[in-house]
Amino acid sequence: MSNQNIVSNVSDIIEEILYSEYGEHNLLVYPDKTNLRDIYCRYCKTVLENKNNNEIVLLIPYSETSYGVKYNLRNRASINVEKFENDGSLIIVDSLKNNFHSMNYGIYNVVLFVNHLLKDVDNNFAKKYISIISEKGSFLPFDDHEDLLDAEMFLPSRVDLNCKAFCCYHKDKVNTMLKHQRQKLLQHHFKNMILQPR
Repeated sequence: MSNQNIVSNVSDIIEEILYSEYGEHNLLVYPDKTNLRDIYCRYCKTVLENKNNNEIVLLIPYSETSYGVKYNLRNRASINVEKFENDGSLIIVDSLKNNFHSMNYGIYNVVLFVNHLLKDVDNNFAKKYISIISEKGSFLPFDDHEDLLDAEMFLPSRVDLNCKAFCCYHKDKVNTMLKHQRQKLLQHHFKNMILQPR
């Protein structure tokens, strides 16, 4: 497995996310909520406003509600949220309201959901690809690192789906892990992107 470590700024990390291959299960470590908002707002704007877009962006926040995420997309990135929700290219899921928060069962639900989105041939707006930006805490709203790692191991570093996944961890969450837990987390993901504070 190719395991890359990229330490850089928001602009470079956005480029890495944009050019990541479908099938990758990647890690993003961010220093604060402002930087995470910059990432998902800029990514969504780039992808959704591309006239040739054939991708669904699935956002699974934990520390923010779906309403808060929509507010940021509208006000920080001038994105027409309703337009992209209506055409099927933007989906924002409150993890705690949609059974995405229970360890492996939650991740299994996400995989089923992704499969449904990609295979929904009856949907005129069906897309060929999907990107998932999931804030960790989405599957485990507590501080049990071993259970969190077990949940991460459920999804391999490469998946046989037309999707790319980005598991987003606050740096403080990562820093509270024991050394062997951090190593396991980093080694498991295909690509590790460490966002530097501005």
